[in-house]
Amino acid sequence: MRPSAPSAPQPAQALAISALEWRSIGIFIAVAFGLSWGVWALVYLLGGMENLLAFTAGSLLAMWCPGIAAIICSRYVTPMSRRELGLRRGILERYASIYFFVLLFLIAAMGLSVGLGFQEVNATLEPLRSELVDQPYPFDDPILVTFINIVVAFTLAAVLNSLFTLGEELGWRGFLLAKMAPLGMARASILIGLIWGVWHAPAIFMGYNYPGYPLAGALLMVWFTVGWSVIFTWLRQVAGSVLAAAFGHGLLNAVAGLPLLLLQDTNSLIRAPLGITGLVPLTLLALLALGLLQKRQKDGEDSPT
Repeated sequence: MRPSAPSAPQPAQALAISALEWRSIGIFIAVAFGLSWGVWALVYLLGGMENLLAFTAGSLLAMWCPGIAAIICSRYVTPMSRRELGLRRGILERYASIYFFVLLFLIAAMGLSVGLGFQEVNATLEPLRSELVDQPYPFDDPILVTFINIVVAFTLAAVLNSLFTLGEELGWRGFLLAKMAPLGMARASILIGLIWGVWHAPAIFMGYNYPGYPLAGALLMVWFTVGWSVIFTWLRQVAGSVLAAAFGHGLLNAVAGLPLLLLQDTNSLIRAPLGITGLVPLTLLALLALGLLQKRQKDGEDSPT
């Protein structure tokens, strides 16, 4: 009997894909999307964005649905420790590194939008100035109020937002990143960004972020989340904690509205920071973070910590 020929070695990418825990990943996505989209369906039935209270409450609840899915799956589907999920303090001083990306993103997005003539600097600070007419001094000064808004956004608001973004990050950069680790952090972060972007679809279809452009807005949101997924994955890895990613996400949410205050408004598909003028510099920053992730992989540090 002739001995069978040795099988050809499988490519590394094929081996990585075969190592994925598809059952755990599938159950997590089903639970995370099922819970979140169920909340958004209820919000829609209650009036969508026209019902501000329902929309706000629904948004906060939906943000924790991936975290709830992560807790359920890490306990009942595929046991994982808190350390594996990234639920530890990590290296606190590295949390602050996200300010580099967020500040550069905001400055570049606003600069590009103004430089290309899509938006103008809001020198009059309207409509804020009109809204403050009947407020007591010193809160009737739009310049002072704008300054306070900026300071609070980069400090207190970022921390408070982290309480809710932790729900998302525990799911995306906690459970799902750990399960997709065989792909490498770079590839995993891009794929998670795609999933994360699609997860936003119900809110976008209801007019959030890109009012009047449900389909185009959903596509731009996927672009946005892929970019930030790479950056947040890098932050989660260098800080050794999913809490760092939650802080970065909270900071981004806190400051994302500042360009609407500092610049005159324009088409939502173009304006900074979620429109094209924000997505272009974000792509460059994401490529930088992608290179840093790939360097970690080359140095043997490419694993959830």
